[in-house]
Amino acid sequence: MSISLIAPFAVEANHPRNSDLLIQSLTGICERRLRSRISPAVKVIDRNGKQHIKTPVLHGISLPEVDGHVLKVSPKDLTIEIVDPLATNDQQMEEFRRYVKATRGTEENLRACDTVEARLDPHRMKTLCREVLQYIAAGEMEWCDATPRFSLSDVESLEGRFLLNPGSQIPNNQPTFEDEMEAYKEKLLNSGG
Repeated sequence: MSISLIAPFAVEANHPRNSDLLIQSLTGICERRLRSRISPAVKVIDRNGKQHIKTPVLHGISLPEVDGHVLKVSPKDLTIEIVDPLATNDQQMEEFRRYVKATRGTEENLRACDTVEARLDPHRMKTLCREVLQYIAAGEMEWCDATPRFSLSDVESLEGRFLLNPGSQIPNNQPTFEDEMEAYKEKLLNSGG
């Protein structure tokens, strides 16, 4: 077990345009994108640059509000859990089923995503915690209620090193860690590459 100043925390995927989030630090660990909160109201900018809130309606029914996937992280235990709130919110699931049936004509195979649990190494955990802060700063994730907040300096104090390209799944000769990049670039320059 690593020693961590960061308490267990939870964040919800909440992209402003209902987009899924691909967490680079979890590539190869969890082959799932985080479904963002689905909101029926969307911001539309007209030709004059004026912003409007619009709620699209199809067949007399609008898209229901659906909570996004929740990423639960325990830096001390080096574990993550991805939870789909639809699995425990029967009312939201029923509203979503009604919407899909009305707009697509079918609801078969519509179910909540299974919970995913994984254990990370200290380097991937440190990189994940920084990535979460970046998603929050970009407005694509938000802290779950009562979750303790942490800062980049807290992340930097975690055991391990930052991974350079945690989402890469192709063989390459890049360094594994960010702090090796300068030596790698120097080697390339000196070899004529």
